[in-house]
Amino acid sequence: MEGIDLSALSEQELQQKVEEIVQQRVQAELEANRINEGEVTYAQPPSAGNPVPPTGSQPSPSSQDSGASNSFTNSDLHMYDLQEIPSNRQYVIVGDGRLLKVKAIGSINLSVFQEGDNGVPTTMERCDKFGADLDKSVPVKNLGELRWYSGCFYERNKETGRLTISQQTFTDELAADYGVVGGKSVPMSSGVKLSDFDADEVTTDFPFHELVGSLMWLATQTRPDIANAVRTVARYCASPKLVPWNAAMDILGYARRTSQFGISFQRGTVEGLSLQGYADADFATKAADRRSVSGGIVTCGGGAVSWFSRTQKCVTLSTTEAEYVALGDVVKEILFLRQFWRFMLPQVGMPCIPIFEDNQGAIQLAQNPISNSNSKHVDVRHHLVRELVERKEISVIHVPRRYQRADFLTKSLPKDAFESHREFVMNLA
Repeated sequence: MEGIDLSALSEQELQQKVEEIVQQRVQAELEANRINEGEVTYAQPPSAGNPVPPTGSQPSPSSQDSGASNSFTNSDLHMYDLQEIPSNRQYVIVGDGRLLKVKAIGSINLSVFQEGDNGVPTTMERCDKFGADLDKSVPVKNLGELRWYSGCFYERNKETGRLTISQQTFTDELAADYGVVGGKSVPMSSGVKLSDFDADEVTTDFPFHELVGSLMWLATQTRPDIANAVRTVARYCASPKLVPWNAAMDILGYARRTSQFGISFQRGTVEGLSLQGYADADFATKAADRRSVSGGIVTCGGGAVSWFSRTQKCVTLSTTEAEYVALGDVVKEILFLRQFWRFMLPQVGMPCIPIFEDNQGAIQLAQNPISNSNSKHVDVRHHLVRELVERKEISVIHVPRRYQRADFLTKSLPKDAFESHREFVMNLA
């Protein structure tokens, strides 16, 4: 650790630095035993109904041709009751109640957990044994409990069953780079109109693109509360003026003021592992081309696992159509998450998924196959929603506007309404 002043680091920064050094050493050790990226790997456990190759089966041609005496091959894993599947650079291994993720890009990262009969993680004894056995083929180090990954800090309270993912260090450092100390209580005031600046105003030479890019990273990782505000200022990246620059600095000030916030997930919530969706739209909000804004959230375990705030690609002709388009966007996100969930936990059922919508017209359009002059212009591609409702895979449920949690992803709201949605979506209570 030569050249590092440990006394100048906080406890959290010191922990991060130590883990970074450990990761670097692991990567250096594994570089000499690099996985062949063309090899196939592994998928379903025996319980999923797929036959397991016999222990004495032949390894894949890629592993035979590799010539490496200390490499990770298919035959090495047959002893763990794993079945191979084609994969592209990233491998998922499921076997005997264990889930592992392997990235074969110069190093191997294994994320391991073991499940009980009800899908709740139990002891790690068998996982530790698996790591010890795997060490015979590939050098492996147990880095302990996950604390840092992809710039996010993971804090787990095992007694209360609460997991929080945050980016406080990144936010504080970003604010320090731009000289921001404090900020407002909301990322963007409800009365702000960014289109009101003078068209003849000279373009600023501030690092607008760098700031917006950093804010986008926050908004897409752990801060859905700034997603709408960041989307709004990002429209002016082509020719940034002073007004959008000041608005972006206000967003950073808010993020700095609330840098300790993150998304929390709670064990034992009423919803459990089930998915819930919220869909909302702001009709014709963009004055230049009158496009609407879609906002959507998918929650699981008490916190948001997916969210978006984006301008709709098509011009809608009514509030109902705009809401229906947003509903379709949420449905597509839920379909992906449901498929991913079924692969990870095949023994956990996935009942009819509720999606909450505050527009009665959009709800009737999703549930009623009858077309009329007010709805026949709705594009056919959005009627995927109706088909899934008929198959009882999703249900569209009306929710009053004040409980429409996706509302703060489509427009700027007053402080009280904004904080109510933020606390629910990020599970801050």
